[in-house]
Amino acid sequence: MTVMGRRIERRDAVLLVAVAAVVVSIAIAAATSGGGRSLDDRARAIDAQLRCPTCQGLSIQDSPATSAMQMRALVREQLSAGASDGAVRAFFVARYGRWILLDPPVAGPDLALWFAPALFVTAGAFLVVRRTRRPAPRGVPSRPLPGCARCQRGGDAPAGGLAGGVTCPSASRPGQAHTVL
Repeated sequence: MTVMGRRIERRDAVLLVAVAAVVVSIAIAAATSGGGRSLDDRARAIDAQLRCPTCQGLSIQDSPATSAMQMRALVREQLSAGASDGAVRAFFVARYGRWILLDPPVAGPDLALWFAPALFVTAGAFLVVRRTRRPAPRGVPSRPLPGCARCQRGGDAPAGGLAGGVTCPSASRPGQAHTVL
C-alpha cells in the first residue's frame, strides 16, 4: 500500500486506523457528555460554597439546620429548572448579600481588607528603616566623651566644675544625664 509516495505495510495501516478510531470516539464522547457533571455533583459543589444562615460557620452542605436543608432543596430545584451554577449563586447573593458566600470574590471594598495588612507591614518596615538610618543630632557625639569623669570612673560626676555643660551621650536614662568636666 502506498500513501503520499511512501510504502506503508498492512500492520502500520491497521494501527493508524485504530488510533484514528480511538481519537474520534473520545471526541464524540466529550462532545455528548454535557460537561461531565451530574445534577447532584453540581448541587453539592454549590452547597459547599454557601454559608448556613443559622450556623454561620458551616456550609449548607455540612449544616444540620432546617434552613440549610431548605436552601439545599432550593439549589436542586433551581438546577433542575435549568439555571446555571452562577445564576444559583447570584440568586442567593441577591437574597442574603455577599455574606452568604463562604469564599467571596476579592473585588470592590474587599480589596482594602486584603491589601491593608501588607500596606501596614510595608509602612512599618519603612519607618523602622528610616529611624535606624537617621544620623545622630549635631553636637551630640555618638560615644562617651573623653573628659567625662562618670564614664571614666563608672560613677556620678561631681556637681559643679562643669566645662562647657555638654551632656554625655552615655547616660542610659534621662534622669542619669551628666555633664562633661
